[in-house]
Amino acid sequence: WGSAGLCLVVAWFFADATFGGGALFVQDVMVQNVPFRFYLHDALGRGELPLWVPQISAGFPLFAEGQVGALYPPNLLFALFLSPWQAVNASIVGHLMLAAVAMALFVRHLHSGVSGALTAGLTYGLSGYLVVRAMSPNFLAVAAWSPLLFLCVDAAITTDRRRPLLWATAILALQLLAGHPQATAYTAVAVLIYAARRTRRRSLMRVVWVGFAISGGLWLAAVQVLPTLELMQHSAR
Repeated sequence: WGSAGLCLVVAWFFADATFGGGALFVQDVMVQNVPFRFYLHDALGRGELPLWVPQISAGFPLFAEGQVGALYPPNLLFALFLSPWQAVNASIVGHLMLAAVAMALFVRHLHSGVSGALTAGLTYGLSGYLVVRAMSPNFLAVAAWSPLLFLCVDAAITTDRRRPLLWATAILALQLLAGHPQATAYTAVAVLIYAARRTRRRSLMRVVWVGFAISGGLWLAAVQVLPTLELMQHSAR
């Protein structure tokens, strides 16, 4: 019920976008994200990936550039049922809902009470830092998964179980597929520092296992990571 309440508050905050009364159309959304989604949806409709889009500039390597998130599962799902601008709306609102619920679950895992968990969820999911990044849906996607990554790592560190690290590997791969490598890198470094601090007198091998989980995420998302690394050799960014 608490998770449902958090989702309803986010939906109310973005009522126009949630219920189709308006489009989130500002800055990067206007000049990049909606056009990118248009070419993604067009290519997927033909049963292809948007490897090269001749209509952008003198040609653009849309898949390798990565921010379109061509292999990110929610983007593929949205492409089946929504128009490009509706897909961007759904991505922004849906990931802010996920961010709120994920943070509440993480804080609850740390033995907070229900009111504390709900407060943490709202504080994170509707924070100014995230809401202002409605112009960057791929950033929000990475940020939304981050509390669950911390939860899985904490569960592995404190219980000496390996299974949560498998979930951590999958989450990191999803973050990489979402298309914001900088935010993913910040999260990976932060979770390693968190693991080291959380370990304290426990075996440092647990931190090593966290490192293996992160590297496993890189391998799972290699289909996206490798083309992007290749493109980086030809780019100043």
